[in-house]
Amino acid sequence: MKIFLAGCSSAPAPLSIKMYNPETNQTLACNASDPLGRSDPSVLADAVEGCARQLESRGFVREK
Repeated sequence: MKIFLAGCSSAPAPLSIKMYNPETNQTLACNASDPLGRSDPSVLADAVEGCARQLESRGFVREK
């Protein structure tokens, strides 16, 4: 008996997220990069996500 498993994978997490504060009209960007390519992209994406969450707690929203 052979079993084949197929899974869904989501798109890779972004390495840049634009943020907007509707109360102040301020825009900021959370981004991460590694020009030498030595960092794990998921670690960079986690850093960007952490930045975005901190800004969300201060009234910012993610631009679409």
